[in-house]
Amino acid sequence: EEESSSNLEPIEDELDVEELEKLTTVKGIRKERFPYCSGYGRRLVHDLGHLYVSPTSNLVFEPITNTEARLVCLDEEREFDGNIVVPEEVLIDGEPYSVTSIGDRAFYDCENLENVTLPASITRIGRHAFAFCLNLQFVGLPENLEIIDDWAFFQCFNLRLEVLPVNLR
Repeated sequence: EEESSSNLEPIEDELDVEELEKLTTVKGIRKERFPYCSGYGRRLVHDLGHLYVSPTSNLVFEPITNTEARLVCLDEEREFDGNIVVPEEVLIDGEPYSVTSIGDRAFYDCENLENVTLPASITRIGRHAFAFCLNLQFVGLPENLEIIDDWAFFQCFNLRLEVLPVNLR
């Protein structure tokens, strides 16, 4: 099922961590109420705002403008086969958001990650985004990619990037 066909919804602020971990439907959460993104390695999410978890995948997003969202991590509560396809667009509260970046430490220390397909909308890969992904073999870098931040692929020994996008700065 396409990511854009599913609406991401926020979780109410009153939920505590134990309640959140029991939920089977995927919703959003205020980051100041739950500072760790539920994912491999329990990566810390630093900025204030809301997180939205996809109902059709194990990906967690946050809005960064009124029309753009960033992928921030994986939801470890869902099955994961090592392959990730990042959608070009997600719906948050019924509004489309273009997924334009992979956040800092989004897949940090995700040992099971093997293949990642990024959409054409991605222009930035954050600091340490894929660091210590020891089994990562393939990342499809889009032509529109402009920035790969420091240490984005640190210790990714099995990764072979044969062609880099021409727009990289």
